Amino acid sequence: MLKERYPDFDDEKLYRTARLVTAAVIAKIHTIDWTLELLKTDTLTAGMRINWYGFLGKKVKDKIGARFGPILSGLVGLKKPRDHGVPYSLTEEFVSVYRMHCLLPDTLILRDMRPENVDKENPAIEREVPMTKLIGKEGGKTDSRIGFEQLLVSMGHQSFYRDRERGVPRYNEFRKNLLMSPIKKWEDLTDDEEAIDALKEVYEDDINKVDVNVGLHAEKKIKGFAISETAFFIFLLVASRRLEADRFFTTNFNDKTYTKEGLDAFSVWSSDPDPTNWLPLYLRSAP
Repeated sequence: MLKERYPDFDDEKLYRTARLVTAAVIAKIHTIDWTLELLKTDTLTAGMRINWYGFLGKKVKDKIGARFGPILSGLVGLKKPRDHGVPYSLTEEFVSVYRMHCLLPDTLILRDMRPENVDKENPAIEREVPMTKLIGKEGGKTDSRIGFEQLLVSMGHQSFYRDRERGVPRYNEFRKNLLMSPIKKWEDLTDDEEAIDALKEVYEDDINKVDVNVGLHAEKKIKGFAISETAFFIFLLVASRRLEADRFFTTNFNDKTYTKEGLDAFSVWSSDPDPTNWLPLYLRSAP
């Protein structure tokens, strides 16, 4: 598309422009599709679409842009970034909560990809390996048998080390900093008695010593949520900030940066609710 319309663009210009358009599409997918799958509630669905389109909705936004400000017209396309006195960045707290271990599947599916056997549309399942057999000492043996020759990194230990080194507060202090009520007893955190026994042993029965990532993953979840409420508080703040404070979605969200064709192509990517033929943006974008 860009090469045909702009024959004078060299390879570097084409690449950088296409990358900007693709990045904007990914941001849109993340805002109005991916997050809705992570936090499946009607309120969240409405909130994320308002973040992008504003209360006036997509039709008005597509016609007149962000003319009426962030509430009515959404955060994308504002005349200048709204960084609230802090240049665009992601906080250590966001890095800490953005751990998706809880979304790992229960089993690792291995498919037969040999050329003589493969069905490109639906490769046959050769075996399913339970995730519990992929960790620890025995997990190392399993990994070697299925083709992982190098030792895998313990993401859990790495997360604890990183948070402690960077001064991220422990779980209860983390909640206090977000003006959330701290957990006073283990049963407030989880109903899993086996998990409670393990936590008491590891943290010497002191709930204030619990690492933030342990608390986030042990925490009882709101119905429809794939992550904890504590993590959601951070997500809620950053979901808006990464749009309103980024110059590529505000000051530079224009034809000069993306080209007219780039913006036009970007604007048609939308997951408008359609009960009769609903297909999310991230599936429609698949090759």
